Amino acid sequence: MQESGRRRILALALVAVLVGFVLYQIGSGPDDAAAATTTLTPTADATVDQSAPTTKLGTKQQLVVDGSPMNQSFLLFDLKTVKAPISSATLRVHVDNIANGGSSSGGVLASSSNVTWSEKSVTWNARPTIDGAPIATIGAVTQNTWVTVDVTAFVNARAGGKVTLTLTSGNTDGAYYDSRETTSTSPQLVVTTASTTTSTSTSTSTSTSTSTSTSTTTTTTSAPPPSSTTLTPTADTYVEDATPTTNYGTATPLAVDASPIRELLLRFDLSAVAGPVQQARLRLHVSNIANGGSPEGGAVSRVNDTAWSETGATWNTRPTAWDPGASSLGPVAQNTWVEVDVTALVTAGALNSLGLRSLNTDGAYFDSRETGALGPQLVITTGVVTPPVTGVTIAAVGDIACPPAFAPTSSTCRQMAVSDRMVADSDLMSLLVLGDLQYENGELANFQTAYDASYGRLKAKTKPAPGNHEYNTNGAQGYFTYFGAAAGDPNRGFYSFDIGDTWHVVSLNSNCGVVTCAAGSAQEQWLRADLAASARPCTIAFWHHPRFSSGEHGDDTTVLPLWNALSDAGAEVVLSGHDHDYERFDPQTPVGAPSAAGIREFVVGTGGRSLYPFGPPHANSAVRIATFGYLRLTLGTTAYSWQFVTESGIVVDSGTGTCH
Repeated sequence: MQESGRRRILALALVAVLVGFVLYQIGSGPDDAAAATTTLTPTADATVDQSAPTTKLGTKQQLVVDGSPMNQSFLLFDLKTVKAPISSATLRVHVDNIANGGSSSGGVLASSSNVTWSEKSVTWNARPTIDGAPIATIGAVTQNTWVTVDVTAFVNARAGGKVTLTLTSGNTDGAYYDSRETTSTSPQLVVTTASTTTSTSTSTSTSTSTSTSTSTTTTTTSAPPPSSTTLTPTADTYVEDATPTTNYGTATPLAVDASPIRELLLRFDLSAVAGPVQQARLRLHVSNIANGGSPEGGAVSRVNDTAWSETGATWNTRPTAWDPGASSLGPVAQNTWVEVDVTALVTAGALNSLGLRSLNTDGAYFDSRETGALGPQLVITTGVVTPPVTGVTIAAVGDIACPPAFAPTSSTCRQMAVSDRMVADSDLMSLLVLGDLQYENGELANFQTAYDASYGRLKAKTKPAPGNHEYNTNGAQGYFTYFGAAAGDPNRGFYSFDIGDTWHVVSLNSNCGVVTCAAGSAQEQWLRADLAASARPCTIAFWHHPRFSSGEHGDDTTVLPLWNALSDAGAEVVLSGHDHDYERFDPQTPVGAPSAAGIREFVVGTGGRSLYPFGPPHANSAVRIATFGYLRLTLGTTAYSWQFVTESGIVVDSGTGTCH
């Protein structure tokens, strides 16, 4: 072949290669919008000290939270580079490496709407107001360790702006965290954005002629919708230092304790879980044995070893590569479910090991996977984060205060602990109390002591409904005298009011043997007229005795005429107590048939008195939890959201609904 011909062929080949390379670059760049993780440090952080109210502490290398003297800490983060939706956000703070750095309580994480404060000038007297709801409660923290807290929902709602996070504590054993001035152990906000995938296909035809044709097709696929999966462990066991060669893999209780030291191990297989993981919640059932409960259920950590064997693990062979404890269970009560957020501790598409340790010598016992239905669960939510509902925030709970002489235990008389949570929630506009508010007989003297010392702190915000225990005193005189005009006409005990811009709220009297609930009764007719007169598109009703319940008392059909009236008017939510548990039902008709246009019922008899066991689940029962806490509702313009918040500050049930 002549030299000129070889050169022509080589040139054409080079052109083909270059065209292909350019088209490849066009088709593949920029990179697909995959999930990205950003680690932010505070633009400002500072502690303020009540005992030194004009002192500026913003340049100190420590952030202090303490109950005496009162010390509060503030962290300001700039989220201008963070785009919603996000798949996870985790706050990381490092406990100072000093002798008193750790604490039995790391504090309560909340927020402030003030994002203009200055690190150099902030003092106790000029500190930002803590006006956001509690985000999480940090359990025990240990010197020279990292502590992580899930703040996904909070950050997702505020992406692109600035946020102030706050740390406070009522514990006199203060905790010390490293500030941003320490640099390497500065606070961090680790944010992972949810991905949208862009796929590009390019076909190219090139010949030795001068014509080149290129076609490019681009399709964008949104991140998947939310879905939840409940996993059970593939292995669980505990190990004990006092019996270093004994394996407890087939034991039905799983123990965690400080003396003897017992460590609990769980392994979950997430290989079939496709991200992004929006939330991961670990659920454990406290064993129904006399010593099952504990003042401290332990702290959950990631264990960086998935090769251990359930039937082979002993103290001597246990995994030892644990991350610092991240999520504390707090007090746990016998025969109840407890739940903790472990989003930051799990990874989709892989085996995951979690562990529990406790610093408390009063050990806790949880049911193992060998028990079947009561075994550990990992509830994984994947997909796009639902935008949060914004609006008016209210709380609801019933079955509340023990008589004054009764002392609190881990399973009774928890009215102070539950009400403490609501007192600290500065967003609450109203509290709906669902009857059986003062045991045993609703005496005025007891209302003025036990109830008043706890829930009475929220009396100005309270809208009550009477329970059967109130009527153990003739005419519920103690109840009506204590609440006065807020309780309505003492001869009726039912009334209504509006809240927010779109919600109508009705308080009814379900003591149907005293104030009849029958069709055609004064109460039922009043209810129908009240609903007809309301122009509000969204309606909540609350009373004491639940229409539907799989708790100890069960269904109450005497309130059916009230439910019928509400159903006819298109009401959204009914709140009740009576059974001392938390149960959420899916929307249903008055006779219990599932219906998207039906009423969603919440039973919230968890205000403090005691807890009842569940019977078999009734139709449409979606969630059943026996632990103390309250229901937190956010009422938006055309939608609502709910959270059940335990006395430890952990959200164990949440969701959203729309107005009919």
